[in-house]
Amino acid sequence: MAIGLHHSAHHAVDEEARAEVDVLNSRLEKTTQLTKKIQSCLGHLEASGQSVGEVAGPLSGETKRLQLLGNNVDAVLAAIERLRQPADSKDNEEQIVRVGPEKAGFSNYLACLKRLNRSYNDMQASNLRANQHTMADLIRLITAANSQLESYFQKQLRGETPLSIEPLHFITKDKSFPVLPQDTTSRLGLVYAYLSSSKLHRGHESPVSSIYAEVRGPYLSASLANLAAASVSTAKKKNPGAMYRAGTNGIGTYAKAMEGIFLSEYNNVCCIFTREDSGTLFQFTCQAALTELARTVRELNAHIKAHLGTDCFLAYEVTEILSDLSGNLEARTGELKAPLSAVLKPVRETAKLSLAELLEDTKRQYNDFKPW
Repeated sequence: MAIGLHHSAHHAVDEEARAEVDVLNSRLEKTTQLTKKIQSCLGHLEASGQSVGEVAGPLSGETKRLQLLGNNVDAVLAAIERLRQPADSKDNEEQIVRVGPEKAGFSNYLACLKRLNRSYNDMQASNLRANQHTMADLIRLITAANSQLESYFQKQLRGETPLSIEPLHFITKDKSFPVLPQDTTSRLGLVYAYLSSSKLHRGHESPVSSIYAEVRGPYLSASLANLAAASVSTAKKKNPGAMYRAGTNGIGTYAKAMEGIFLSEYNNVCCIFTREDSGTLFQFTCQAALTELARTVRELNAHIKAHLGTDCFLAYEVTEILSDLSGNLEARTGELKAPLSAVLKPVRETAKLSLAELLEDTKRQYNDFKPW
């Protein structure tokens, strides 16, 4: 009886174990099937993703092209708007040009010219046939405005340039020679800078450079004219046979005045013009005064040659003074060495010849008085 019960209990446990195994096998099979389905889905998903990528790639490129095209369209519309502005605002700008820089105000006038030039450059870059008429109007307007600006430059410069000054006033009081007011040089510098950068002037010499030399050149030569004349007149002694005494000729004062007024003028030039233009313009501005100096030196040289026995020392003095003038100006400005050397050449040659003549004359006098 006990054995039967034990066998029955063992059989029940086996049945329960088999049932659990069957359940596990069933779940394992379902898991396997589910895994296969997941793998299949992943395969489909990967294939779909690749297809989407293949489709999205061209779409992305096309989107970028469309964005670029949109930006280009915006830029074209903006350019068209800018091109319309000159025609729309031309009347306003023309009114400013018509009244001129003094009535319109210098800053306002210069800003107007810059706007006109900017409009002209934009239209020229667009190269649209529809703009040709407006461009012709702009060129006419800019040309007229530039001409007015040149006249303004000349008027402002003349207003600050006296016919001449008295150099002795500055030399005797050891004062610096006058320069143009800073406000004037600032305005003139802006005019020069604008005209130099203007596309209609580019490639040509700035007209205000010539205007400057034409106005300031006569002022320099007129201011030094009396001292030039004094240098010649003081060479003529009351007693023609008297020996020349050092320092009695006016050439020293003349050279000192020339150095002072030239240095002040160089300062003016540098305040208005760029370094590329200032050197040449400075020489051009000083040309008339240097021509007068050359004439003075020639007259002195002729006098010295005519009175070599008594006035040869004047040749040495002129040579020394003008050599110092040339060296000082070159050191301060880097200019005028060549023209001053040319001015000095005749009297320097006379000084060299006079030394031999002086030695020969001394020898002759010695022989005349030599006791035999």
